[in-house]
Amino acid sequence: MNLNNIITESINKVLLENTQLWFNQLSNHLSELNGYRNSIRNTNLSNMQDRQAANFVAHDFYNFIAALEQALKRCIQAQNINESLADYGIQMPNELLAAGRDAQRYYRNTINAIVGRRGNSAGNQHTDKEPIKTDENQKLLDLLTNTYPKIQQKFQTLNQGYTITQSVPDVYNAMTLIENYIIPTVQNIRNAQGQNP
Repeated sequence: MNLNNIITESINKVLLENTQLWFNQLSNHLSELNGYRNSIRNTNLSNMQDRQAANFVAHDFYNFIAALEQALKRCIQAQNINESLADYGIQMPNELLAAGRDAQRYYRNTINAIVGRRGNSAGNQHTDKEPIKTDENQKLLDLLTNTYPKIQQKFQTLNQGYTITQSVPDVYNAMTLIENYIIPTVQNIRNAQGQNP
């Protein structure tokens, strides 16, 4: 018997069991996050005195939560936290990756220009100058590492005097869920899958 093989198999078994447990936890967190999003959607934000805070909740934060839910669903269904094609053994040539990014950018710019002419663009709906844009196809790790810090920063700026927390407590509850439960669980899965691809 090879002692290294026995140890490796034991470690892989523990990692697999823990990963299943973490994905079950993510599924529970997803349900809770969905409840917060529905509560936010049903909140009357017209009572908020600060229009920037109301717009943040109604647009930036709500869209972020919706995109996060979609990303979590994809990862839970695939039982894999990494959503890039390379993680599934598919290697795309750099030329195709660049062309795909350009096509997505042109598509979004065209949609924004068309919607903007009708007066319905996200920029027109916000009183602040730089809305945080999210996309329902945005990758989970990108949402949590790149977009969420911007959401946190904007929340902290607009929540001075507890404007948002008092008016829409589920925004704070959702952020607490993300920071204290979803991000650590995703990190645990990422570490386990990195060691045991």
